[in-house]
Amino acid sequence: MKADKSIVVGMDFSPDCDRTLSVVERLAKAKDEGLTVVHALDQSVADRLNRNDTTTRRNGILSPSNSVKLECVRRSHCDVLLVRENQKTEFRKIVACVDFSAGSEKAVERAHRMAKQDGAKLEILHVYPPIEKQIASRHYFIPILSEVVSENDDIAEVKIRKELKTLTEKSTDGSVECSNIILRQLDHKRAIIDYLNTSGVDLVVMGKRGRANMREMILGTTAERVVNHAQCSVLLVNPK
Repeated sequence: MKADKSIVVGMDFSPDCDRTLSVVERLAKAKDEGLTVVHALDQSVADRLNRNDTTTRRNGILSPSNSVKLECVRRSHCDVLLVRENQKTEFRKIVACVDFSAGSEKAVERAHRMAKQDGAKLEILHVYPPIEKQIASRHYFIPILSEVVSENDDIAEVKIRKELKTLTEKSTDGSVECSNIILRQLDHKRAIIDYLNTSGVDLVVMGKRGRANMREMILGTTAERVVNHAQCSVLLVNPK
């Protein structure tokens, strides 16, 4: 598994950034990689500093808004790690979210590498919509036997478990405790966020781009929802 060549940290001198820097310093040291700290100063703030504005100097620079974080996620061509303020120094439980798109294998590889480094538990999570709820959401008027729906749900889950097992065996080496989690939920974004926020997860790893349809492109991707609502740290992997 290929390691990163270098790590860049965005710094705005907020408490969040102090925590981020301590986590990233540990990751860079463990992989013997370069670390660059970058601070972008707004021109209006720079002008005030040049005028010796004591209020600006005393209050410092405000934390970046969610819109800034999302722009980094959308526009960057590298992997992006967002560290939450309450993050401990090491990750103890890591979840890799997969949808069997091009980025899923790389997300599992990155999650496995970080779990191996920190001695963390690794879970590989997939959410799929039950056939019964798909039918109900589309308002079909054709009567379908519940036995048929249940049987097809079971067949779908068996297939997914096989695909998860294949992905796990291909992307991990058995050196960390690893388990596969399958959730049956129609709203996969909400299912992922609820699981992350109620299962003691320290870090979620997922691809920046998944199997998005046009509706998702308009309303926002799963990755962006996770960035906005998950309480754990987030590592977004560039599939390329």
